[in-house]
Amino acid sequence: MRPVNNFFINGIITSRKEANKTARKIEDLTGLKVDVFYNKSTPLTKIISIAGKVIYGVLGLGYYATTERKSEKEADDRTIIAAGSVAALGLGIKEWHDVQVDKAKHGKALADRVEAHLVAHPNESVRLILHSQGAHVGLNALKHLKDYKERIQVVNLGGMVEIPKHMASQVTNLSNSKDPVPNWISRLTSKGREWVDLGDGHTKTWLAHEMKEYLRHQVVQDLLKMPAAAPAA
Repeated sequence: MRPVNNFFINGIITSRKEANKTARKIEDLTGLKVDVFYNKSTPLTKIISIAGKVIYGVLGLGYYATTERKSEKEADDRTIIAAGSVAALGLGIKEWHDVQVDKAKHGKALADRVEAHLVAHPNESVRLILHSQGAHVGLNALKHLKDYKERIQVVNLGGMVEIPKHMASQVTNLSNSKDPVPNWISRLTSKGREWVDLGDGHTKTWLAHEMKEYLRHQVVQDLLKMPAAAPAA
């Protein structure tokens, strides 16, 4: 069995300090060394801006589609609302696209770092521990690492995207039942067929999305301790 070097890629709205703290927590739980590839967080203001524009656009177009013109004034109002809604929706989609481009660049940087490690250590494998938006970065990285996939393992914890099984030698997508990110968002961004549901018995938190919620679960701890461990929820 090859030695494994672990890389943790954090989720959205996470400071570098918090990412490093999580890596140290994983080390404490597993006894394994964990390096951090810092996913520079998309600012909360940007997320709110995107969500606001998209919601406004959808609601405005919904209003336009479901109401009827009863007077000239109402016709003008509906036209203004429709135009504003299209503009807001377009800006929201543009901002979201810019975020995706940014994460694609992060993915290429991660791929370069992983490749450099694998070349320098030909007898080692690499495991990517992905959380939330970090799964998006990891997915982008794996697209550049096809020649090394037999030496790469992936543990995806509450990712906003699902990692396909064929992209690495071992892929485990884990979701908490209460976590809306893998259970809702990932269904919009990927097929959503390869998640292992951890249930919610290990947490009393309403939205169990944070890394600490996943690290509480024995299945996750066992998986991270053993390089070749198979998930068993």
